[in-house]
Amino acid sequence: TAAAGFDTRYSASAEPEFLRGDKLTPAQKGTCLHRFMQFADFDEAKTDASAEVQKLYEKGYFTEAEAESINIRKVETFFKSDIFARMERSEKVWREHKFAVLVPAVRFNPSLTGEMAEETVLIQGIADCVFVEDGKLVILDYKTDRSKVEQDFIERHKAQLTTYAEALSQVLGMEVKAAYVYAFSLDKEIKVI
Repeated sequence: TAAAGFDTRYSASAEPEFLRGDKLTPAQKGTCLHRFMQFADFDEAKTDASAEVQKLYEKGYFTEAEAESINIRKVETFFKSDIFARMERSEKVWREHKFAVLVPAVRFNPSLTGEMAEETVLIQGIADCVFVEDGKLVILDYKTDRSKVEQDFIERHKAQLTTYAEALSQVLGMEVKAAYVYAFSLDKEIKVI
């Protein structure tokens, strides 16, 4: 009960960070899953994901709580997916591919005219995974959003993946065949472009 004269509307209900101990927020868990996908040896992880998490923990990539937060079943499902099979068949795969390109400002604001429209804007990014299929690029971005609706992923990430497609095509000198998100909450890849 509240002390006499104490207005509970102004008290915090969230647990302070230092009291959480090893509990991770959903965003922190998502970061851990991305880190696993970045550093894991996929050849090892596809046969024993738990052992690969343990190996990365022993190498210092994760704290114990972070390693325990990785949903092994979700990782195993990814390694059984069609998109992973396509990646394995690829002649070239880039993971965590950094890029930077200059694009006209009008690309982001179509109302610009004249010199302002031609002004260039630096776009930087890191693609989770890019691979070559049939001589064209396929972009794969891992998402840990909690949504259970495919259309949410498409709407939320289309602008990002369109920009990635334009940039990676320019940087790697190849046409983009398609761009997908792999939605861990749905255990599937979703074609965005």
